[in-house]
Amino acid sequence: MRSRSLPAGRRLFGPLFPALILLQITVTCNALAAQEIGFLEEDWEVIGHLTTITSASDGDQWLLFSTLDGLIGYDHFAHRLLPRGRLNAGLPSRRIYQVYQHPETLGIWVAHDMGISFRLPVDNYWRSVPSFALPDFYSAPDIIRLGGSAAGIWLDSGGLFTRLNALTGTLMESSIYPPDSLVSWNVSQSDYAPPPNLINWFGSGDWMVTVANFIGPGDLVAWPQFQIIDRTNRLWISTDLGILFVGDTFSRQLEEVKLGISPPFVTTAYRDGDLIWFAQNPLKMGLGSRARGEYYFLSAWDESAGRWRHYRAAESESIRGTGVNRMLRVGKELWLATTEGIVILNTRSGEWSFLGMSAGLSDPIVHDLVEFKGLVFAATRGGVSVFHPRKHTAVAEPSLALSPRVTVVDLHASKDALLAGTTAGIFEYKRGKGAGWTLISNLQADVVRYSEHSSYASQDRLLFRRAGNSGLFELLSLPVQIEGKILDIGSYGQYIWLATTSGVVVYDEQGDRHTTFRRRNGLPDGWVFESLPEEDWVWFITRGGVARFNWRPYFE
Repeated sequence: MRSRSLPAGRRLFGPLFPALILLQITVTCNALAAQEIGFLEEDWEVIGHLTTITSASDGDQWLLFSTLDGLIGYDHFAHRLLPRGRLNAGLPSRRIYQVYQHPETLGIWVAHDMGISFRLPVDNYWRSVPSFALPDFYSAPDIIRLGGSAAGIWLDSGGLFTRLNALTGTLMESSIYPPDSLVSWNVSQSDYAPPPNLINWFGSGDWMVTVANFIGPGDLVAWPQFQIIDRTNRLWISTDLGILFVGDTFSRQLEEVKLGISPPFVTTAYRDGDLIWFAQNPLKMGLGSRARGEYYFLSAWDESAGRWRHYRAAESESIRGTGVNRMLRVGKELWLATTEGIVILNTRSGEWSFLGMSAGLSDPIVHDLVEFKGLVFAATRGGVSVFHPRKHTAVAEPSLALSPRVTVVDLHASKDALLAGTTAGIFEYKRGKGAGWTLISNLQADVVRYSEHSSYASQDRLLFRRAGNSGLFELLSLPVQIEGKILDIGSYGQYIWLATTSGVVVYDEQGDRHTTFRRRNGLPDGWVFESLPEEDWVWFITRGGVARFNWRPYFE
């Protein structure tokens, strides 16, 4: 396990990434002062969304696609998608209109909404093309394709051709005359090329190929935008939904390739072995009961296989609501706490089921789900409902129900007990002799959590702690002011992660150190719904996107 602690005054300049440092922090040794994380760009990874694909370029090792949410790469040798962090780390912008791989230098060139950048394999970081190297009127949408030859890199703006030095990015010439035929060009959506011809191609899986478009489940329609044939003789077709289709020219079967998170705004995530699940509740984003333009309501990234899985609400009548508050793995099933009940996915068979008020749920709005002592507990506006996970039946034991007048907003389980944050205070449940709910605090908590050493609860911007298994919840005086409402509490080892509406605060239970993450430290947005710390990485679910950070080297 690596160790990269930050002593006072240390600068975070790495030998391979001198141009990627966004912020240099001098860390104080004063235990009473909060620290802001400085970082290497390589330690951040932003997880992209399913979005518009703008161009493509094939190289010896990778097939690259530019999108309005970063670069996407496919490894010809490994036959899998590349992690987006490897390609996008250090780019000034993820809104990319063109990408090109130069065969002579093996450099990658992109045109984005802040200019033009390129990366050479010898230095492994992105450089920006000097502004004087481009005509004054140039902007990324003006460039309809990128190309290159032994003489340099070419930019085609649809009437003016500009040549740049392939090693430095400096201007070499501009002309209204097109370059010679030795230039190889990328494939671009803005190149006014006719859409791909789908005649004699066939669909597989969930999609049917027509003469002009793709028809998917739930009458979902994807229109082709442009195509590229890679060096392995496979055809790739991009669509207006940000979905790729790929097929070899022999079988002429086209299959869907999923490229990123589908819900446009993720509000919750859940680690499930090699899978990480992403979902949203549009109400938390102020989007109404359903998000506009939402093609899927649930996405899963399989880290071991390097592929995405997406799920549509139209797949089953059991999917009553797509506003997901929390998720829980129970055996072979994934339970979803939604705004209209509990939706259950059997991840082996693909079958869906639903638990509503007729099944014993005390209220249709479910805020949270936890498993404790072989039972599933659901936090609702009408108290706690309990279900047998295999039978999907409610447990009618009176000791397992709070008053119907109590709204339960959060649940958390330890090995021996269960915490419930409610509008009537904090309750604790222990199963066994004398089992039942006990009111342990009158604090109306928004979030409750057990850690290895304490119990925590939050109310708006305040954090409370109860040491051990008894005693009162006392206000924890943090040296750093929590500027926003606490939306979630995560823990790993001795560290408590507070996701707030103004960033993330990390509290060290043993070292009395407090660290903050904000947008200037790498967060996609300051409004953070959840933080999911793991052994080496921590996931941040923000209003502006999903990212993860390699936290371990900076804390131990």
